[in-house]
Amino acid sequence: MRRVTLKGLAFRKVRALLTALAVVLGVAMVSGTYVLTDSIQRAFDGIFTGSYEDTSAVISGKQVVEFSTTGKATVPQSLLQKVRGVDGVQQAEGAIFDLQSEGNTVKLYNDEGEAAGNGQAPSFGFGFEGDADRFNPLKLVDGQWASGSSRVVIDQGTAKDQGWAIGDRIRAAAEGPAKEFTVSGIARLGDVQSLGGATLAVFDLSTAQQLLDKEGQLDTIFLASDEGVTPKELTASIEPVLPASAQVRTGDQQASADSSGISEGVDFIRYFLLAFAAIALAVGSFVIYNTLSITLAQRVREFATLRTLGASRKQIMRSVLLEASCSACWPR
Repeated sequence: MRRVTLKGLAFRKVRALLTALAVVLGVAMVSGTYVLTDSIQRAFDGIFTGSYEDTSAVISGKQVVEFSTTGKATVPQSLLQKVRGVDGVQQAEGAIFDLQSEGNTVKLYNDEGEAAGNGQAPSFGFGFEGDADRFNPLKLVDGQWASGSSRVVIDQGTAKDQGWAIGDRIRAAAEGPAKEFTVSGIARLGDVQSLGGATLAVFDLSTAQQLLDKEGQLDTIFLASDEGVTPKELTASIEPVLPASAQVRTGDQQASADSSGISEGVDFIRYFLLAFAAIALAVGSFVIYNTLSITLAQRVREFATLRTLGASRKQIMRSVLLEASCSACWPR
């Protein structure tokens, strides 16, 4: 019976191939979905962990509206001087930096007036002081950090896509009309050149505040503790001087908070793709069922002949199951 089954399978190679292909496509889509989303998640986890590698604690505004994408509350810049005077604080620097929302949108334009980057991806604008390099999550690849109201640092991916280099004049727009800036540096976030088509524009702090209409306000205050002071001890010392609209987290806690926001987006992508994978598997199963049903109906005389030659009902059933299993597993 095994020889009969294998000969029947070899005789119907095309059917076996197409039947197996229906299963392979569904399984491949499920596997590919998990590989893709897990890779995205690991990449962002590494970026956020590296962003706060040298940061003991982070002060930021509390989320005013849950799940809002238009930005969280800022903290007054006057708070920076207060926290610098707290015991245990070695260094404190303010910044315009928020990866959890689209509140700091700065579009970059080329000479033809076309916006750089993927139209579906965000366009982030950041503001850091030049001496706050310790807390800046971006790393310079070429040039210098922006200094003055006419300079900007762009991400490596955007520079490569647009053909921009140090010294080029480009236009950037946020809350008001577009202004011209000179590219003073090219940087990247973590180990990646680009965040999936997103653009990054880094200005000095005062320029970013003017562009984004945040004069006298900060998104984030980065803190480094004195030797011997743990991050938890530092956050406990900082909490009493914070206004009601602000919060303080350790660097690890802030990295986890940033990562959780990305995780929600990755989960949505995962479930969206898995829905199509489930449809593919369901269609594949239906195709296999119908194919085998038709095949069995066409082979009634063959099975009758085998029964006449002495094959039992169980042997016929096992041969059909073996042939179906080989059809599904053969290409793999």
